[in-house]
Amino acid sequence: MDLGLIESDIREWFAGYLSAFTALGRGTSTPAEVAEYFFVPLLVTTDDVVISLRSSDDVASWLTVQADGMAAAGYDHTHVSSTDVRVANGTTATVRALMVRRRKDGSDISELSVTYVLVRDQRDLRVHALLVHSA
Repeated sequence: MDLGLIESDIREWFAGYLSAFTALGRGTSTPAEVAEYFFVPLLVTTDDVVISLRSSDDVASWLTVQADGMAAAGYDHTHVSSTDVRVANGTTATVRALMVRRRKDGSDISELSVTYVLVRDQRDLRVHALLVHSA
């Protein structure tokens, strides 16, 4: 019997995603590798833009821009201050995370609050929408 999504599994998945994204920011993985964590189409929203990425190539291109910006800022890691996991149903959950991107010396690059809308497809959980909160 399928019991649906379980919070501990979602937290474990999110830790793996964050590890992959950190490797991308450090330049030790590729956008194509990290793109596997995203469902297509992917919706990304911020105060300034709404982006609908309609292919894996679009997601990889968007990730390249993210990685370039992180490298230019001297990114080393992300400290997650808090996470709130909510299971909506058997295929959908959200993770809201408050995070600080940091340089190797520990200085802050930026603080982010992001809600990830996760869906379970045939293979695994994937990010279907990434909502960056206002400051």
